[in-house]
Amino acid sequence: MATRKKAEQDGSESPPKKTKGRLSRWNDRLALVGASLLVSANLFLIGPFAVFFPNRSEFDLGFIRVLPVLLGFCLGLTAVIVLAGRLMPDRIRRRFTAAVLALGVLLWAQGSFMRWGYGKFDGTGIDWASFSWQGWVDMTIWLAVIVVAVLLGRRFHRDVLFLSLAFILAQTGVLATRAITGSAKTAAPEPEQRAGEQPSEVPEKQCKVSERRNVFHFIFDGFQTDIFMEIVEEEGLAESLDGFVVYEENISAGARTVLSVPSIFCATVYDGTMSESEYYRRATVSSFHTLLFARKYVVNLSPHMVMDFRKCTNYFQRRGTYAGVIDKIPYLKELGVTVEDRYVFGYGMDYKGYWRNAPGIFAVKDS
Repeated sequence: MATRKKAEQDGSESPPKKTKGRLSRWNDRLALVGASLLVSANLFLIGPFAVFFPNRSEFDLGFIRVLPVLLGFCLGLTAVIVLAGRLMPDRIRRRFTAAVLALGVLLWAQGSFMRWGYGKFDGTGIDWASFSWQGWVDMTIWLAVIVVAVLLGRRFHRDVLFLSLAFILAQTGVLATRAITGSAKTAAPEPEQRAGEQPSEVPEKQCKVSERRNVFHFIFDGFQTDIFMEIVEEEGLAESLDGFVVYEENISAGARTVLSVPSIFCATVYDGTMSESEYYRRATVSSFHTLLFARKYVVNLSPHMVMDFRKCTNYFQRRGTYAGVIDKIPYLKELGVTVEDRYVFGYGMDYKGYWRNAPGIFAVKDS
């Protein structure tokens, strides 16, 4: 009665109980959706992206290509959790929602802080026998947090929606920042970067050889090897190249040529623990030709990729693939065929990283 009189004196009325009940039910439903999204996003979106981006050079597909599938799993798991919660009584549902929120927070904490250095991301298995105590620590933390959330779930259920959205936005912001700053760091230098600084013709000193013994080391990618072998066969050069060994079917040590070539220099595979540019720099510094130069051998390098940290006797930066083609445009116009303005691929030209070795020249269909 006193409360009602005070409300009348203030000129306001307290909301009806039915309205409060509806708001409470809507808050419970949205809280369950938010907590479910936090769990699903960590499992199928935020977690996979956090693994993919630092190791993107090791994957054949871009993250955008698999995003629809991951998004489908994310929404599917969210729907399952929400449906399970909807089938529970109100009191149990609130504790269940708090447990789901705790699970989402634990997934974030496990991936951000509770990382025990299980080794390099190189595809090998984890030696769990060497990390036995870490598992007990993880299990204790998980059980404690979930139990506390269930016991206190009814007290902070109104804040579950806010906490869930806050965690999702915070994680997304951190990953977006890392992606932007990480993309700004350039990978291994492209061939065309400094082609203009070098003479167009191979210097004479680069062509000098020893009268006693010479070692020639050529590195081709798969397409270049195929063309080279065709030339050798068509021109009958096999006898002239007696003494050369061609490792035609060797397996690449990297997902792309720009990572495979440095691994040949230093016999170290790129494992994703550093940037591509840093890996390329270290490969150049510790390469076999650097070792030969240190032992007073004459080392002549003629790469397509820029080798800023080289140590050699003579160095000639070859024109990159596209820069070389530009020089040959007049000749190609006379030799080749003219096609309409379409994106073509095959015979060494790729389309979004694929179909480089297609047996012919094809055009992308107009959209």
